[in-house]
Amino acid sequence: VTKTVKADDVYRKNLGTALLKIPFGSTERLQQFTELRFQDLSVSGAGWRQSAADVVLSSAGWVAVTGGRGHVFALRAYTPGGRGIYCREPALCPEAVNERGKRSQKGNRAAFTGRKKM
Repeated sequence: VTKTVKADDVYRKNLGTALLKIPFGSTERLQQFTELRFQDLSVSGAGWRQSAADVVLSSAGWVAVTGGRGHVFALRAYTPGGRGIYCREPALCPEAVNERGKRSQKGNRAAFTGRKKM
């Protein structure tokens, strides 16, 4: 995840590295990859304890979207060539947002330890 204005630079800089994982291959293969293009999506929030929708990135997975009930969120998703982006409503696992562990106090602040129902 990065700021929209940095998306192209992050993609170009990290193409073929462990950070992006995919795509990978020879320099010639990576040079043939299509540049990032975006699709704009809109999702209405269902509350902070329920995902309203999933942004599906074909062959990569999905991101659950959670937000305040009644608020409309504008999202922009990037993929090579802008292909394979879908908005799945309702979310596949709407309650998953409530499954998270305790934040680690050391190292990566975003890392979670353990799992518990909130």
